[in-house]
Amino acid sequence: MNQRRAIGVLNTDLSPQHRRRDIEVIAAIARDRGYELAQLLTINADTYMPITYIVHEAVISGAVAVVAPGVVHLGEHAEALTHAVTLEIGADTVRRQPEWDGAR
Repeated sequence: MNQRRAIGVLNTDLSPQHRRRDIEVIAAIARDRGYELAQLLTINADTYMPITYIVHEAVISGAVAVVAPGVVHLGEHAEALTHAVTLEIGADTVRRQPEWDGAR
């Protein structure tokens, strides 16, 4: 059976003492929602263009979703990710947006 793939995202600047717990949360969310966790990305305040980085990694890994323990792990403008992937954040799912024409 082919599972849908997802990538996990963890911001290492947030609660470093809870890193292990946050990784377990990411794995549990992915598992509970039927995703194969393809990789775990770590970002922080020094990550250059984190949204672009996350989308790039999702595309090259064939992921259809990004999993995070909370929206704060995705950085500013996390909603932009929904133009490329579904977001699985804690108890919430934010579906990928339909095709978008930025020229309009």
